[in-house]
Amino acid sequence: MAKCTELGLTYLMSLGVQSYTKYCGLTGGRPSVVFDVLMRSDVLNSQNMLSELAANSYCLKSALWSLYGQSNMASLCSQQLLRLSSEQPPACLALCNVARALANQGEYDFSFATLTEAQERFPRKEMTAWMSSFQEILFSFCSNECRYNEALKAACLLAPVRPWESVIRKAWLHHWRGDDMKSMELSLSILGHCREGWYADPELPPLKVRALIAASETLSSGEALGSLFHALGLAQTYYLHHMAAFITLHIANIQLNLGLPNRALSLTEASLPAILSHGTAQEKGRALLLLARCRLACTNHPRINSLQQTVSILSLAQDLLKKAKDIIRVKHCYYLKALIFNELGSLSERNKYAYEFKQLDICYHTPAAFLTSF
Repeated sequence: MAKCTELGLTYLMSLGVQSYTKYCGLTGGRPSVVFDVLMRSDVLNSQNMLSELAANSYCLKSALWSLYGQSNMASLCSQQLLRLSSEQPPACLALCNVARALANQGEYDFSFATLTEAQERFPRKEMTAWMSSFQEILFSFCSNECRYNEALKAACLLAPVRPWESVIRKAWLHHWRGDDMKSMELSLSILGHCREGWYADPELPPLKVRALIAASETLSSGEALGSLFHALGLAQTYYLHHMAAFITLHIANIQLNLGLPNRALSLTEASLPAILSHGTAQEKGRALLLLARCRLACTNHPRINSLQQTVSILSLAQDLLKKAKDIIRVKHCYYLKALIFNELGSLSERNKYAYEFKQLDICYHTPAAFLTSF
């Protein structure tokens, strides 16, 4: 890059800065330094009217914000890219990012419509982007509605485009269906791949963190904590802030199951700002549901006031989970509300939520994997 500056090769200089920025972001560079370096590319692009690299810069910013767990900033950069250019290949990635953002908030119809637009604009160029996005969103939609056979089909169709993403989704699916042995086998295959290609592929740390989380869900409480602490260390090393908050919620859930509600409550409250600021609708609902469970298990609050506040938390969690189509956890909200109103002596409300729970339970049986998870 130094020679490019001397020779006045601004295009190569800007491209080199962007490549270096990507490398720094994926190898644990401090986010403030990473974006400061990328700003030099933006200056060169604006001074020399390099529109193609300007579009690439927005695309890279969106990917980096997403990596660091700032989904709102990632969506904003994608929208800025679409405003800058709607025909260049990076615009396809921006459309896919917007579709993911819509799906994350439970707007599946708008999400699929956005992907259809990407498919029509870029039927061949960048087709792997909208194909993988479609299958990932379809997997989430089907698995939330307990349509596991359709979710498995989506995961299999994802394999030719993103093989390891397909494997980790299959691991989740086998765990939800009660096949922990197969889930652990798939998680270990991912971890083995990460060990073999650690220095060759800088994109492996986020994948390894997710594999460790998936593996922890199939282990006993003590073993799961070891896996989660390893994942938490990696997430903090690589500044994966959202993943770190989500791992902390997993640790809090285990502590709650072990009979340590006060510690679980403090961990949950510490993680809530990151989840509520940039999490998906489902993640927000899950975090609030865990918060409600922790509050119910704690006895250091005035009982009546605490129960009334917990009902409000459960109502918010219920709305978010309904939006995300997470039927099983909506059932859990109904169940907890029925218990609370029974303790408060409000029999009509208790019967209402007990009936709602029963209606859903007839159609959607709760898998054993969800009984101890959050």
